[in-house]
Order: sequence, then structure tokens, then C-alpha cells
Amino acid sequence: MIINNEFLREIRKEKGLTQAQVANLINLDKTSISKYESGVHCPSLRVLVLYSEAFDISIEKFIRQS
Repeated sequence: MIINNEFLREIRKEKGLTQAQVANLINLDKTSISKYESGVHCPSLRVLVLYSEAFDISIEKFIRQS
């Protein structure tokens, strides 16, 4: 599974949130959010579900289409 890390950043910015605010919203640390957005780390399915629920967006949107 390839995660669309650019979409993670884009949706956060569209909502007007900082990385720290997203981290608080989904109960993770800011460093993890930064690493997911930059593509250094790939979020787990559990984390993608948290993003999906927090932003009310289908989980499929976070997965890069080949």
C-alpha cells in the first residue's frame, strides 16, 4: 500500500490546521505527523482510519493510485 503523503499535508492545510493540531486531534505526536507528510514513515492502517474519521474523508483518498 502506497500512501499519498502529499494528500495528508494538503488536507491538513485545507482545514487550516497545524501539524500539532492534527496530532492532538488524532492522538499522536507532532513528529509522527511530520514524518507521514514528508514520506519518511508510512502511517499504519490504524492511523489512516484515524485520519479518515477526523477529516470525514474516505480512507481510499489517502492511498496513492498507481
